[in-house]
Amino acid sequence: MMYIRGIFFGLIALTIGNYCCAQTGASKADRSVIRIVVLDKKENILGMGSGFFVSKGVIATNYHVVEGSSFLVALAKNPKGELEEYPLDVIWVSRGEDLALVKSKDLGGLPITLSESIPTKGEQVITIGYPGVADRGVKTSYSALTESTMTQGIVGRVIYGSWGGSDKKINIIQHGAAVNSGNSGGPLIDMCGNAVGVNTAKAVGSLEGNAKDGISVNQADGIFYASHIASMIKALNEKGISISTTKEGCV
Repeated sequence: MMYIRGIFFGLIALTIGNYCCAQTGASKADRSVIRIVVLDKKENILGMGSGFFVSKGVIATNYHVVEGSSFLVALAKNPKGELEEYPLDVIWVSRGEDLALVKSKDLGGLPITLSESIPTKGEQVITIGYPGVADRGVKTSYSALTESTMTQGIVGRVIYGSWGGSDKKINIIQHGAAVNSGNSGGPLIDMCGNAVGVNTAKAVGSLEGNAKDGISVNQADGIFYASHIASMIKALNEKGISISTTKEGCV
């Protein structure tokens, strides 16, 4: 009986330990994530996306977030807790990989550790970012625009493919952690808080049928995609930017 009891309490301790580790990792990674606002020449908002610090002042995001912009700003709180816009400069892009790096002269952030390990099928992952639907769903204060959203899922599969219209093949992580418009450029993290990917796209539904027989929606649920972080690591190394990486998977 004592032996069984020891195993039972050991399993409880292990579960609590894993939960605390995941919670701490996600909380730490969350401090690396920022909201990116895209402006035209008249400073009208064209769109919003997400990004995350990979080095001092250097932020990773998607190419399609920065594409066609005249001005980019990061929306963040200043030391006084007030909402402020920080100008961003694009320093590298890859259209084929749908990746970009931007830099801030004034905004600091906690760089996230980048995992070179490819996550395994069934592994739990977390998406962090700024989906626009989260802002529209409830009435809230303006300062809440800097509060990110987390969603959790598992890795469905990892495929070697390319984004639409590109012949550049990379490892793409299919996962179930919800991604919506505004999440683009945010990190996909493992349960240790390391970035394993850059969230890029979601599967979209389709219309089926015809005007005579009726049209129905073939809904797509739970299928989201992220570029594996390896392409970003390569670009950062080529530019001589100091980063923190790990080759170990999250255990």
